[in-house]
Amino acid sequence: PYVLEQRRAMRNLLYVTVPASLLLGVMLFILWADGGQLPDDQLVRKSTYSDTSPTLGSRDTFTVVTHNLAHLSTSSPDSQSGSPSRLNQALSLLQHTNADFVGLQEIGLGNESSGRPLDILAEELGLAEAAQAVRWDDRYRPFPPDTGPIISGQAVLSQYPIRGHVRTPIEDSSEAVWDGLFRPDQVVQTAAVDINGWPLLIMNVDLDAPDIPTREQHARMVNRIYKRLAGQGLPIILLGNIDAPPSSANSLAEGNQPRRSD
Repeated sequence: PYVLEQRRAMRNLLYVTVPASLLLGVMLFILWADGGQLPDDQLVRKSTYSDTSPTLGSRDTFTVVTHNLAHLSTSSPDSQSGSPSRLNQALSLLQHTNADFVGLQEIGLGNESSGRPLDILAEELGLAEAAQAVRWDDRYRPFPPDTGPIISGQAVLSQYPIRGHVRTPIEDSSEAVWDGLFRPDQVVQTAAVDINGWPLLIMNVDLDAPDIPTREQHARMVNRIYKRLAGQGLPIILLGNIDAPPSSANSLAEGNQPRRSD
C-alpha cells in the first residue's frame, strides 16, 4: 500500500508539474519573442545620402507621395523569385512620381546583408535625407510568410534637409495586454524639413489597429497632435496609411468593420 501511495502521489505531481512547466515555457517564449532588439535611443535615426542644399530656386509647388510597403525587406520571399521583387516594384513606382518628399510605412529597418531597403530607395531616387521611426521590433514574428525577427516602421525621405524628427507613441489604455502581443506599436513620426529657410512639418502615420473603436481613438490622438502643431502657425503635411478606404465611412456609421486597404 505504501508503494501504491507513492506512485499515486508521483503521478499526481506529474499531472501538475508537466502542464505548469509547458505553460511557463510558452509564457517565457512569448515574452522573449515579443521583446525588442533595439534600445530606445535607436528607435529613431536620420541618414544623409547626398548634398542637402539643392539649388532648385524659388518654388511654390512640391510633389509628395506616400506608400505602404507591407513590411518590405530585401530578404522578402518574393525577392528571390524570377518576377520583379517588391523592392524593385516600389522603386519603379516611386521613380515615376519624381517626388520631393516620400512617406513610407511598413518598411524593413533592420540591418540586412543585401542592404537596407530605405537606403536603397533613397539612393536610387536621388533623395538627400531620410528619417526613420521604428514601430515594430520583435525577436520573432509568428505570422507567415515572413516569420522570424522583424524591425519595421515608418520613414520620411526628403530632397531638402531634415532638421529634426520625433517619434511620438500613441498609447491605448483600453487595449488588453494580450491584444498588443506580436503587433507593432502605434507611433506618429514627425519630421521638420527646411525648404530654403522655410519650415515644413511632415507627419507620417500608420493606423492599423484591428478594431474600429481603437482605430478611431488613434485618429483622434493624431488629430490632437496635428492641431497642437498647426496652432503654432507651422505648415503641416499629414500623410500615411489608415488601412481603410474612404468608402468605409458608411461602414463606420453603420457599425460594420471596414475593409482592409492594400
